[in-house]
Amino acid sequence: MFVLMPRVKSSPVRRQRHKKLLKLVRGFIGRRRTCFRIAKQAHIKACLYARRDRKKKRAVYKRFCINAVNFYLRCNFSVSYSIFIAILRRNKIYISIAALYYLACVLRNYRWFALVISCFY
Repeated sequence: MFVLMPRVKSSPVRRQRHKKLLKLVRGFIGRRRTCFRIAKQAHIKACLYARRDRKKKRAVYKRFCINAVNFYLRCNFSVSYSIFIAILRRNKIYISIAALYYLACVLRNYRWFALVISCFY
C-alpha cells in the first residue's frame, strides 16, 4: 500500500544554504555578490587566495626580519647575517629569526650580539 505524498523540493534548506553563502560574499562586487552560482565560485577562490596569502605574509615577514638583522649586524659588528647564523649553528645555538629581530631591532640588545660574536667568532 502506497501513500501518495507531495514532492518536497527542500526549499527552506536551500534558502538557508543560499543565505549563508550570500552573507559570506557580502563585500563582493556585481554578480559575485548576488548570483548564488557565481558567488559560490567567488567564495571558493577567495578562500584559496586567503590561504595562499597567509603563507606569503609569513615569508615576507621572515625576509623583513633577516634584512633588519643583517643591517644591524653590518652596521655594528661588520659581520653579515649569514656568517652570524653560521656562528650560531656551529655552536648549537638555535634561535628563531623573529627572536633575533626582536633582540636586534626592538630591544637593541648590543651586549648579547657582542658576546656571541666575541666568544665564538
